[in-house]
This record gives sequence, C-alpha cells and structure tokens, in this order.
Amino acid sequence: MKISILCSLMLLCFGSIFAQPARQDTTLVYNNPGYNKDPLRATLRKEVLRKDSIWQVNLYNKKQLVETISYEDEKLEIRKGYYAFYTNGILTEEGNFEKGYKHGNWKIFYPTKQLAEQRKFYYGKLLQLISFWEDGVVKSRGKYYDGKKVNSWEEYHKNGKLASHENYDISGNLLEATYFNETGAKVSSKNLTGIIN
Repeated sequence: MKISILCSLMLLCFGSIFAQPARQDTTLVYNNPGYNKDPLRATLRKEVLRKDSIWQVNLYNKKQLVETISYEDEKLEIRKGYYAFYTNGILTEEGNFEKGYKHGNWKIFYPTKQLAEQRKFYYGKLLQLISFWEDGVVKSRGKYYDGKKVNSWEEYHKNGKLASHENYDISGNLLEATYFNETGAKVSSKNLTGIIN
C-alpha cells in the first residue's frame, strides 16, 4: 500500500514537470526572420504592399512611419530587400536583407540625419565597421571576422587626428597597439606578438 502511494506521488510529480504549460521564449520571437508579432509591433498599424516579387510591410504609429520591412514571401516569413527604421519620423537605420539575414551595407544615422555608422554584413555576419563623429569625421574603422576585431583598427579624435592604431590576428587577439593624443603625438605603444602564442 505504501509503495503504491509512493509510486503514485512520484508519477504525479514527474507528470507535473512534463505537463507544464508551454511558455513562449521571447528570444525565439526576436530571432525569427519573419514578421514578428512582438508586443512593440502589435501596437502599430500595419500596411502590406506588393512591389514586383517583394512584399513590403510598413508599420505606423498613428500616421508616422516607424518601420519598413521587405519579404520575399506572401506569408511574411523571410526578409528580403529594403529595411528602414524611423525614430520620430527621422530615418535612423537602413539596409537590406537577403535570405532573412542582414546583407550588404547598413547605415545608422544620428537624429541630425548625419551618418553615424556604416556596417557591412555577409548573410548576418558583420565584416566591417566605420563610425563617424556627428560632424562627419571618421571616428573608428576596422574589420571583423567571426564576431572579433581582425587586422588593422584605427580610432580618431574629434579633430580628425589618429587616436589609436591596433593590429589583431585572425582570432581577435591584440598583437600591437599605438596610441596618440589630440595633437597627433605618440603617447604609448605595445607590442604583444611575443606574449600571445
């Protein structure tokens, strides 16, 4: 009798573990390349247009355009083509999707409409980044491989003078670095090639 009660309790415990109600993982919603019905977009008015073989979704907050997303399929699942995001009616990000991934050149803008960053992607993988100060002077530039800085990276002061020059190996390890003050004079340098191996 005690064994049957014990077995029944164990079955109830295990059964309740496996019978938990399904929970939606929000990271899955945001990783879906298609039209996301997340809480932020659910409050926006949706307009779907067909342009040749592309379906374009425009999302509006009242009358103001917030986001433009393009898809290759009528179900609005696979992003392809032009994408734009607006803040208070001002374009803040634009680029293109291919097979559901960011691909090619993407631009991010300051509220003043000045270019803040230009990023280059290859099917969702960031390859190159150039950032700018608000007056258009280059702030930093370099390349990525597998999510890590590689090769030569440079950063600049607001006056356009070189602030740092760093070299990375293919694994993202810093090999050497030279730093400069705002007048262009060398402040320090490091050679780490003998340390990293």
